[in-house]
Amino acid sequence: MPPRRKKTPAHAPPPAGEEHRYATQRYWAARYAAVGDGDVFEWFLSFDDLRPLLGFVKRRSSVLDLGCGTSRLLCDMREA
Repeated sequence: MPPRRKKTPAHAPPPAGEEHRYATQRYWAARYAAVGDGDVFEWFLSFDDLRPLLGFVKRRSSVLDLGCGTSRLLCDMREA
């Protein structure tokens, strides 16, 4: 009997050497289809992690969020 394969979480990156998958629509369609409504994934740090640094951002500042995906960072910043 072949060994069982570990289930890869929806947010797991492609295996080493397969990073080119990020450039395909198929990768992103499958990734977002695999996460449930309301699921959040922070690529870098969460709002709570960044809170000490965000004190330097003025309330009415413009913030550019590149590729937010399912992140709540901007929503949490706006609500703070």
